[in-house]
Amino acid sequence: MVTPMPSADHEQVLRLVTAALVAPDGDGLLARAHGIAATTRDRQLVAIATAYRRGDRELVDALARDHLVDHPDNVLVARIADASHNHTSIKEGT
Repeated sequence: MVTPMPSADHEQVLRLVTAALVAPDGDGLLARAHGIAATTRDRQLVAIATAYRRGDRELVDALARDHLVDHPDNVLVARIADASHNHTSIKEGT
């Protein structure tokens, strides 16, 4: 099976979400990511990151589990879920 190449919009969503996770006020970045998220995968990523920034650990866990069933290669979502579960900051890297 050939994996399709990610679109430019997908790459931009990844960049915006990653930046939002470490920015002091990433809400604007997440809003931009939401505006260009064209696929279910990208919309789920934005929703997971938004829940993480709000501190909603239960929602992060539920959304990440669902997302990772379909996209087990998504390291960013796995990292967000881990940080949320362990009550750490993405910036801490632990």
